[in-house]
Amino acid sequence: MHLSFRTKLIASLIILLLPLVADHAYFRYRQYADNRRAAMAAQMENATALAQATVVFVDRTVSNLQAVGQALVRSHWQNHGAQDSYLQSVSASSHYMRSIALVSPTGVIIEGSPSSVAGINISDRSYFRKIVGGADWSVSDVLTTRTEGQQGFIVATGIRSEKGRLLGVVVSSIDDHKMMSALHVPTRHGAALVLFDRNGRIAMKSGRLNLHCETRLWNECPLVHSALQGSKETVPRLALPGTPTLTGAIAPIPSLGWAAGVFVPLEQLIAPARARLFDDLLLTVVVFVLTLLIGSIVARQFTGPVKDLSDAAERLGQGELSVRAPLSNTVELATLAGTMNKMAESIQQRDEALRQAYARERRIASTMQSCMLPNIPPKVGRLEMATAYFPAWEEAELGGDFYDVMILPGGLVGLVIADVSGKGLNAAVHTAMTKYMLEAFASHYSSPAEALSKLNRSMVVFLGEQGGETFVTLFLAIVDSVSGHLSYANAGHPAPILRHSDGTTELLENSIGLPLGISSEADYKESTAQLRECDNLVLYTDGVAEAHRDGIWFGIENLEGLIQDTDLSPSELVHTIYAKVSEAVGGSVPDDVALVAVRMGVQE
Repeated sequence: MHLSFRTKLIASLIILLLPLVADHAYFRYRQYADNRRAAMAAQMENATALAQATVVFVDRTVSNLQAVGQALVRSHWQNHGAQDSYLQSVSASSHYMRSIALVSPTGVIIEGSPSSVAGINISDRSYFRKIVGGADWSVSDVLTTRTEGQQGFIVATGIRSEKGRLLGVVVSSIDDHKMMSALHVPTRHGAALVLFDRNGRIAMKSGRLNLHCETRLWNECPLVHSALQGSKETVPRLALPGTPTLTGAIAPIPSLGWAAGVFVPLEQLIAPARARLFDDLLLTVVVFVLTLLIGSIVARQFTGPVKDLSDAAERLGQGELSVRAPLSNTVELATLAGTMNKMAESIQQRDEALRQAYARERRIASTMQSCMLPNIPPKVGRLEMATAYFPAWEEAELGGDFYDVMILPGGLVGLVIADVSGKGLNAAVHTAMTKYMLEAFASHYSSPAEALSKLNRSMVVFLGEQGGETFVTLFLAIVDSVSGHLSYANAGHPAPILRHSDGTTELLENSIGLPLGISSEADYKESTAQLRECDNLVLYTDGVAEAHRDGIWFGIENLEGLIQDTDLSPSELVHTIYAKVSEAVGGSVPDDVALVAVRMGVQE
């Protein structure tokens, strides 16, 4: 017999509720009290989570500013336009920075985004003085913009030399609303997340709750005062002029001297629970007798098909696209199961079509990239060479790593290692464009720096027409295959490692400029080195240094140590490096790896 869904739902609700009614009244009041305590505990967890998230946010911001500062201060850029372009791109890519600036050790802003801040002196600001006094980083108190009335604060970090001398300070103003969105701290009951600075002022707030009463009232509030002194506190009831009666929790942020709080209107938290309590008590009295009579006559008939349908939906949600829901004898459930089965079949067909399309694109890109990896002669003059490319097929889409060895006139050999941003077919197209334009420029210009400058300007024009944000890191060296004299230029690529015959190593990290395709005004410098008898030179992509497992990175230091302790032929060396990287990350390197090894042979 086919019954309507509504009929079975009403019957099932009655049957499921009746066995619980006898115990319901006894436990409900205890649950009411427990819920209040649990809500307070949850608010303390949220406050602690907000404090931890704020510390992580500030640490991440400091790390980002350190990276920006190192790029600006240690790269010795002479072109202020390139510095300004770099800061503009960093600021535009950030979701929470209003502005970013590089400040001289005397407190004068050198470059900034917006550029109008250049020349402003901030030497009297407390956060700047802390950096000058030796602090690694500092955070300002709450600031409010005069024009827009927005709140935020300043994060500053110092850039120092190896001997500790202050080279510059990078500062960034943080947007309060965007920062709170970035913290991703879950809340319930319409709670407001609040950050207090060391003066008890509200630095940032999320939610619609009105908490902006006088600063003095918050600073004098024992709850806030205790948190600023380092204590975690909860308050079941807090009444301040200008705000509703609140309940909440607050936790200290010792590294900032701030506090993080979570507040909920008291009535909003307890009113629903109180209403449910009285309703449940009344319901208990009314239905208790009915509970004893009705029992669970039809529960199994209703819950069985629902469970089958629920199990099928859960398996479908976990990716088992071949699963189908059994049809029930209930009209509505049968219709729902049939609809879900049709949807699953449609999804399965689309998934297969997408898989085939993706496979076609990867085959095309793979073919292009295979054609671009040249056959390298094992020896040119005194240079013994080996290359290797290891694609990360199981972990990522096809990448843009590539290498090249160019035989140039006059016994010269061009060595190239590069990484094109992006994945898939688009990266393969840009890789081909970069490779063939570089071959043309390297054949025409004997200077690596001049060849990179010409290539960069051409790529800026090409990529600008294509749209998007593609760029290329590339290292180019030109080596005399007889004398071993080497000249090189670097467009933002990881520095190659030169191992001398006595076992010492050095990074060819001079003259690192902007990646290709970012700015037509990028300036590339040229440096030289000397390959002597039995010296090894290793070029690599970031898939080596950035390979990691469980938060532990392989790193350039490990790579340099491996090369220093290994005296192998170029062919043995590239495969040994990849084997060690694979071992460090558990057998599956998550990014493509390209390697070029060159050894200076014995004078014949």
